Amino acid sequence: MIGDLSGYSAVLAFTNYPPANPSGLGDILKQYVDNGGGLVINTYAFSDPWSITGGITNSGYAPLVNVGSNGYVSGLLVQTAPSAIFTGVNLGTLTYFNNSNFSHPTLDAGATLLADDGYGINMIAINASGNIIANNTFPNLDPNNGDYYRLTANELLAVGAVPEPETYAMLLIGLSAIGFAAKRRKA
Repeated sequence: MIGDLSGYSAVLAFTNYPPANPSGLGDILKQYVDNGGGLVINTYAFSDPWSITGGITNSGYAPLVNVGSNGYVSGLLVQTAPSAIFTGVNLGTLTYFNNSNFSHPTLDAGATLLADDGYGINMIAINASGNIIANNTFPNLDPNNGDYYRLTANELLAVGAVPEPETYAMLLIGLSAIGFAAKRRKA
């Protein structure tokens, strides 16, 4: 299964039913991240009985931690820290489905809370490595809810936009060539 994911720079892990093997899924997602992939984990991946467990829940990985507490959330998102994931997103019009099945997760050590529900429930966070975002929301499937879908796309870009070392090397070579050409033109 890890081979199925390895061709992607970022994936979205999303549950709406209990996974057949929650621990195995979490182990595969951890392996994917360890191999350089970016991950966005969405609800109900933090809520019992739909949660993803296994290696991805180790400290330093999933930024939101399921503590077995489910309940209602406000339906709001309130930004708590600056992040590119909110670029072009109007949190005032963004909507998501909510009910009593939502996790009331804690924040993993070293993770940064990016948004809560305005009443102290952790909703979006990023881990210290910047390669996993946890989003404790569920799309309301409204086709006019562009802000929700833009947020999801921004999250995938944020965790998957880490260039390979070869890209950095080519960038340095290109910048050096431009600098050399500019210096030569000046002379």
